[in-house]
Amino acid sequence: MGIPKSLIATGGPACRSWFAAGRSSFSIKRNKGRAMKKAPIPSHEAARLQSLQEFEILDSEAEKSFQDLVELASIICQTPISLVSLIDQDRQWFKAKIGLDISETPRDISFCGHVVADAQTLVVPDASQDPHFADNPFVTDGLKIRFYAGAPILTEEGLALGSLCVIDTKPRTLTEEQVRMLGLLASQAKRLMDLRLLARKQRANFLAVSESEEKFRQLAEHIEGAFWLLEISTGQVIYASPSFERIFGLPREALFESRNALYRAAHPEDHGIIDKMFANGGRTECSFEYRILLPGGAVRFIRDNAYPIFAADGTLHRLCGIATDITEHKMARLEREQQRAQILQASKLSALGEMSAGVAHEINNPITIILGKTHRLRTLSELGKLDPADLNSTIDKIEFTALRIAKIVNALLHFSRDGSSLEPQATTAGRLLDDILPLCSERFVKNSVALMIEAPPADALLSCRAVEVSQVILNLLNNAFDAVSASTDPWVRLEVKTEADHLEFWITDSGKGVDPALRMKIFEPFFTTKELGKGTGIGLSLARGIVEKHGGRIWVDETCANTRFRLRLPRKPPAGKKIAA
Repeated sequence: MGIPKSLIATGGPACRSWFAAGRSSFSIKRNKGRAMKKAPIPSHEAARLQSLQEFEILDSEAEKSFQDLVELASIICQTPISLVSLIDQDRQWFKAKIGLDISETPRDISFCGHVVADAQTLVVPDASQDPHFADNPFVTDGLKIRFYAGAPILTEEGLALGSLCVIDTKPRTLTEEQVRMLGLLASQAKRLMDLRLLARKQRANFLAVSESEEKFRQLAEHIEGAFWLLEISTGQVIYASPSFERIFGLPREALFESRNALYRAAHPEDHGIIDKMFANGGRTECSFEYRILLPGGAVRFIRDNAYPIFAADGTLHRLCGIATDITEHKMARLEREQQRAQILQASKLSALGEMSAGVAHEINNPITIILGKTHRLRTLSELGKLDPADLNSTIDKIEFTALRIAKIVNALLHFSRDGSSLEPQATTAGRLLDDILPLCSERFVKNSVALMIEAPPADALLSCRAVEVSQVILNLLNNAFDAVSASTDPWVRLEVKTEADHLEFWITDSGKGVDPALRMKIFEPFFTTKELGKGTGIGLSLARGIVEKHGGRIWVDETCANTRFRLRLPRKPPAGKKIAA
């Protein structure tokens, strides 16, 4: 049985319709003056070449699986030559060959180039008689090819990358079965290319994973904190870096056996924090601080940052974290807080020292009144001249004066308290001023410095640590007093401005402003413009720290012709944020 005539290149227009007029051509001069036409370039050539390059097969080593195909094709078609030919931009390269020593030839004179151009099986019974191949150098010289049959190696998109072909030096033909088998072998060649590419990708992925795992191991083992990895499905810790043993004082194996090892290591009072860390679900990044007890009984502070790892389908796969020993940081922070408390207390004592004369006078005057009134009552009693109406009037005056003393003492007690440990409470601007003015008003009066207080609105409410805010306002008043007390017309004015979300305290004095070069420096620790021995330089620095903890701001108002400090405080702490201790 012969092959269909449509597959045979005879030179007739019906049989060789694929070689239509208008295709590009390439001429090789022959001795007889005739020219050979090369195979046309497919319209999708760029995509075809890109697809071929993606297989990374050109110029690769010989492989037995491909060699088996050409040997089988040679046996089936009974030809001495068989090739797996891949068509590159300017050459055809042979991945497998039998009966041929060369590895590539120019594309211009290749038979397989015609198979690629038409993406169909091509059979040439006698090339010497075919007007399209009769002048080919492989026909006229060298191999003296007569018979050629090639089946395209096609991608899923129909792009022909090359062909599996058989060649003979004698004219001949193939049966339909042989042509079909040749096509099957070409399809098998494509499958081998797919498997080869897949294997290369898998190997690349394996090497990448291996390299990644090695990098991960090196990173995890040299990281300062203890890196851990938790499998969500089992709830088991599947990895812990060597630092775990150094930080927690436990062997890593204990954590692999059960995450309850963390409970055993954690301080009993912090077991709830461990529960929260694992109950968080891992959907978001989270950070927890807890204490652990070392085998010797020492306490260590830990900060654990946990991060979710999601699978390709979006489900939570693992939870990883880094546990860091922050004991040294915690101790340093506690020490700084103690130092800050000491400085704050020293600042208060300094302020009280500056006000002591005025406060003493403020208390001494009422005591003098009380002593005078009680002496008068005793004298009248001894003389038997006590009048009930006069007695009640005198008692009322003594009570009023005693309450005045009590108010001053309460202000002193309030001012001397450590407000940093207190929770913020709702208060009014008026109440803050009531706590402050008894401590400083006498000092202003005694030194003839006018203190003008604008009564704050009744709705001037805010949430704050009143003790701390009182200290800031009192510090600003004392600074204003010190700045203008020696001037010819000294005055200080305190105003309260209300806005929807904040309050402002304006402390203005008769000075001419702050030198622009000093406006930022005055808030730095230990910077002072006062004479030696009259200021520590910590007042405004502490004031700024207190105000910023409250989410507020303190600054010098540059728009004022006089010296004005503005203190802005939010009516409420920022949403979801507590005032820092």
